[in-house]
Amino acid sequence: MAWAFASVVAHEYPNLYAELGAYGLAMGISLARVVASQHFLSDVFVGGLIGYQVGHQIYKTRHNPQLDDDLAIVARQTTAPRPNTLPAPTSRWIAGCIPQSSDWP
Repeated sequence: MAWAFASVVAHEYPNLYAELGAYGLAMGISLARVVASQHFLSDVFVGGLIGYQVGHQIYKTRHNPQLDDDLAIVARQTTAPRPNTLPAPTSRWIAGCIPQSSDWP
């Protein structure tokens, strides 16, 4: 079950961090089962292979590629903040709030 979920998540969000997180979580669950003597290592390996294939098949049959196009359009229309439009750095604001030595009595 963990490997099927990880496979769907990794295919749906194809970036390194999502894949590492999904497969890392599945690996952690699998190793925890072996360490707790709930499964043999061979059971976990074969179950992982089957789970990965089931997740891949679920993604292939249920994924709507039209949604990918909609997300690409939204990403193009959304602009990232430009450095010259960001507010002034806080260091200048803090420096203006601290009294200078010439201001002290």
